Amino acid sequence: MRPIFLTLSSILLLTCTLSVCPALGATIFVDWSGGGDYLSIQEGISAAVDGDLVLVAAGTYVENIYCLDKAITIRSASGAEGTIIDGNQAESAVRLSGVTSGEAVIDGFTILNGDAYEGGGIYCMNSSDATITNCSITGNNAHEGGGIYCKNAFSTITNCTITENIGYDGGGIYCGGSVTSIANCTILLNGASDYGGGICSAFSSATITNCTVSKNSVDYS
Repeated sequence: MRPIFLTLSSILLLTCTLSVCPALGATIFVDWSGGGDYLSIQEGISAAVDGDLVLVAAGTYVENIYCLDKAITIRSASGAEGTIIDGNQAESAVRLSGVTSGEAVIDGFTILNGDAYEGGGIYCMNSSDATITNCSITGNNAHEGGGIYCKNAFSTITNCTITENIGYDGGGIYCGGSVTSIANCTILLNGASDYGGGICSAFSSATITNCTVSKNSVDYS
C-alpha cells in the first residue's frame, strides 16, 4: 500500500472540512474627514456582514447608530477619548438589537447626548451575545436605562465609565429579563427618579465584579 503524504495546506483544508473554521471578516474603515470607505458609522454598519470589523477614525460623529441582526465589531481606532458618538438628543445613541447568532461588540467610544424612552446611551434588546467595552457613557437620558438599557439580552459590560446619566429607573444601567456581566467599570454620579441610581436589575441575573459604584442618587419625591 502506497503511503499518503499531506502538505500543510492539505491538512488545514481537511481540518476545516471536518470542523467549522471561523471566517475572516472584512475591515470597513469609517472616517468623517473622507479618508475611509465611509463617512458615517451607520454607513459602515449597513455595509457590514457577520464577522466584519467597522473601524472608526477619531472624531465626533453626530448620529444615532443602529446595528440590527449583525454580529459585527464596531471599534474606534483611537479609543474613547478621541472618538465620540453624539446622539444629538434624538434617540438612543447606539442600538444593538436582534443579534441571535454570534457576538455584537461596541468598543472604545465616548457615547453621549442620547435621549430615548429606553437606553439613552446604548439600547440592547433581544441579543444573544452583546459586548460593550472600553467606553465612556455619559450625559444620556431615558425613562429606563439612562446610560445602558439591556432587555432580554445576554450582555457583557467591561472597562467602561458610566457617569452623569439620568433615568426614571436605572440612571446608569437598567437590566430587565437579562443576563448581564458588569466588570471593571466605574458607575458614578448617575441619577434615577424611582429605582437604581447606579444600576437597576429587574427579573434579571446581574453579576458585578471589581466595579466602583459610587455617588449615584435616587429621588423618590
